[in-house]
Amino acid sequence: DNIGQPRPGLWLPGPGRQTLTRGMAQGRQVPENANLMSLAPPPAAEDKAGKRVIRGLSLARVISNSAYMLQAIAFPMMAMAAVGAPAFAAIGVAVSAAGILLAFANGALADKLSPRSIMVGGSVLAAGAAAAMASAAAIGVLNLWTLGGLAVALNGLLQAVVVGESSVAVQAVHGDPKRIQAVVSRFDLIFSAAGVAASLAGGFAVAAIGPAWAFSIFAAAQIAVAFVYFRTAPGADVLLPPG
Repeated sequence: DNIGQPRPGLWLPGPGRQTLTRGMAQGRQVPENANLMSLAPPPAAEDKAGKRVIRGLSLARVISNSAYMLQAIAFPMMAMAAVGAPAFAAIGVAVSAAGILLAFANGALADKLSPRSIMVGGSVLAAGAAAAMASAAAIGVLNLWTLGGLAVALNGLLQAVVVGESSVAVQAVHGDPKRIQAVVSRFDLIFSAAGVAASLAGGFAVAAIGPAWAFSIFAAAQIAVAFVYFRTAPGADVLLPPG
């Protein structure tokens, strides 16, 4: 019932895709003659810039994942009340099925736009979808179509953000496999910590403020995240040097 942000993973844009790591992660195929481990260490200035990018991505994850857990609790509450259990189950199926198709669309998008454009644009549009969900809940126009449509849109937009995040993260560590795994572990830790916090306090918070306010907070968090991405992510793709 976690309708919204996909579980953390690293995605790499490119025409050749293969599974890289756990979660919903895809990776660019590396030519057989490439030897990433033999690349010279990056200059100190580049390494410092890369660490700054990873810190920015981590901050964005903390903000987004924490607010996401609120809406992940709020959505079932208001959907069950508005349309009942069978319709809520149908929404979950629709979101999962659409997520498969949207993964291909987001991969194609990643080949055409810079990661920062995807991250900033996706976060702003996700804020709009969350605000629309909050408005629908506040004025009482929740039904199967509004809930399903907005949930599919929100899920697809947040998938796109993860695509951009992952590309930027891999560029920031210069494709070093060990550092990539460290980034994945950090993102997983943030996601899990947000889940624990939501389990302890999120339910009480949503019950106190209501689902509409939970989605409003998520929308505001996405605007904040878009600002973090804009300030920390490089504006253009940085390709790994050839082997």
